[in-house]
Amino acid sequence: PQRWVPVVFSLLALIINRFVPDYGTNLGIGLLIFFLFLVGIPHGALDGYSHTRKLPLLSFMTKYIGIMGLVVLLWMFSPILGLALFLIYSAWHFGETDLIEWNRSNIALSLFWGTMLLGIILLSHLTEVNTVMSYMNIPSWDIHPTMASALVQAFIFVSIIGALWFRSAAWFISIVALSLGTQLPLALSFGIYFILQHSLTGWNHMRTTENWTHTGMFIKALPFTGGAIILFLIMFQFDRSSLWQWSSYFLIFLSALSLPHIYFMSRLYKEI
Repeated sequence: PQRWVPVVFSLLALIINRFVPDYGTNLGIGLLIFFLFLVGIPHGALDGYSHTRKLPLLSFMTKYIGIMGLVVLLWMFSPILGLALFLIYSAWHFGETDLIEWNRSNIALSLFWGTMLLGIILLSHLTEVNTVMSYMNIPSWDIHPTMASALVQAFIFVSIIGALWFRSAAWFISIVALSLGTQLPLALSFGIYFILQHSLTGWNHMRTTENWTHTGMFIKALPFTGGAIILFLIMFQFDRSSLWQWSSYFLIFLSALSLPHIYFMSRLYKEI
């Protein structure tokens, strides 16, 4: 049933928007923010409690935060390089998580699928992507809308071929959700994939591998989730001038949080 959550969520948002313009989008974003702090942030905050951790918790967290700091410094030094690396390691991690869930674990295939799904999300929202990048002093992607649309269709088609080749219904369901997301705003489209597919899948992988309970996981992650909420509130108070500007801060924060988490999860996945 979890595999259908992104599809159902997207359909409901589209249907509500059809009858009450923008209400489905606003409601959807509100729900995704709730799930971000319920599952999205906690699924990364549990890294330090895994049996694969080789360092004492304090040393582990110091190293973890240090890596995050280096990522932020990279963004400050070169936003273009920061974005490029973020897209590369995110594509690999997203693909890796999905394909392990679908019993198709393969490094090359993980990077392929991650590239396809990010391409579908980003190129189908090119105007919004360029707006966010403008706030980060990153040059716009000079792609004609017709070309962007053609690339999105090509990525969807190639992905469908992959799903059919491997006879994977779960892969096909994911493509349906991503296709529906092309008709929704960027924040909603990315959030549905990141939270309702990727984060939920990663959460369940950790639960089964570590033999944890949902309640126990949430309690373990609570201090880190609380810290993330405080950080978000500070960021929002720091600059309320533009939601787009705030979105750029969130993107940098997400990229900093992702790199050490991806390293940890790759070690965990070696045992699955």
